[in-house]
Amino acid sequence: MPFHIYGTGADMNAVMAFAKKHNLLVIEDAAEAVGVRRDNKHAGTFGTVGTFSFFADKTITTGEGGFVVTNDENIYERLLYLRNQGRKDRGSFIHPEIGYNFRMTDLQNAVGLAQLEKLEEIKKRKSHILELYKKLLAEVPQITFFKPDQGAEWVPFRVGIIADRAHELMDFLKQNDIEPRTFFHPLHRQPAFARFNQNNDTNFPNAVFGYEHGVCLPTFPTLTDEQINYVCETIKRFQKGKD
Repeated sequence: MPFHIYGTGADMNAVMAFAKKHNLLVIEDAAEAVGVRRDNKHAGTFGTVGTFSFFADKTITTGEGGFVVTNDENIYERLLYLRNQGRKDRGSFIHPEIGYNFRMTDLQNAVGLAQLEKLEEIKKRKSHILELYKKLLAEVPQITFFKPDQGAEWVPFRVGIIADRAHELMDFLKQNDIEPRTFFHPLHRQPAFARFNQNNDTNFPNAVFGYEHGVCLPTFPTLTDEQINYVCETIKRFQKGKD
């Protein structure tokens, strides 16, 4: 289950070769990769199943919801039952299978269609935000920008940086009315998986490093240049105070 993180694409050639060698199905988490392509192929369409999100902070939003794509007819049929309480059609009270209410509402769909019309504008704006951050923070040696894998498009779902004393920096930003986000909490540290965890971070060095050093800066499309400048000046003040 590869994850297309922060608006760019994973190395699907390597993933698909591994899956073929071991006879595995591939389910792509493309929640953050709407509009992202790699090798002229959209993220989420390399494997058997791809999942996308329309949550509030995603590139396109309907508040909640998302969609699934597949090239497997049997899985497609199963998904139809899962989304609609175990039946294919509304208005029927016969449930051939177990299912749930995963339908998006007509109101959400209307919002989504309006968002889809703005996709190119959103992509352009997010790219501008990224480039302005990079320009304004270019002379801050304690910061390195997250970069996409070679050959993958990048629609910056978030602007990620690797920073010294990242969690101290995030606390400082919050004190100055800026809301950052951490990189993802390592799965092996999650309470839900405690029974599998041997308390050995050395088995997951990249996940631990990302969490302890990663910071996601505000990247929403309506973020103004003035606000971006304020974020960057606040980061510079933090670094000067710590040096």
